[in-house]
Amino acid sequence: MDIVQMTEVMGNVGEFVGSFAVLATLIYLSLQVRHSKALMEENRKIALSQVYQARAALTVGMASQGIDSPNQQKLAMKYFGAPDEESARERSFHIRLMTAADNVLFQYELGLIDDTLIGGTRNLVVQQYPNWIESGINVTPRVESCYEAFK
Repeated sequence: MDIVQMTEVMGNVGEFVGSFAVLATLIYLSLQVRHSKALMEENRKIALSQVYQARAALTVGMASQGIDSPNQQKLAMKYFGAPDEESARERSFHIRLMTAADNVLFQYELGLIDDTLIGGTRNLVVQQYPNWIESGINVTPRVESCYEAFK
């Protein structure tokens, strides 16, 4: 075999090995893209959860502030449509409880809470839903559907 033939054989071997390298690179890149997509989706869920958590904390804080502050009790009674301070406190408590339950159900829908933690919230919703309705609280659709599913 002369040098020209040897060069051709080595070139063919190089192309053959190169084609496997390109194939391996494409497979690696496709796996990386899939992994990045999954990470982006998880980060989106977490960000959405944080926004919802902040909203729930604000609602609970507002419901608490009006009742716990003596100089705002009349305003709280008016806001909650309660005839007296005790009724306003009870309504405030139920709003906080329902908001917390709604937040946990939302976290569960996003897949951020597992099945072992959601059972207590479901039981709470089933037990407290009639009180929330009786108190005139605007129950969220998520809490209402949980009640309907597990009553």
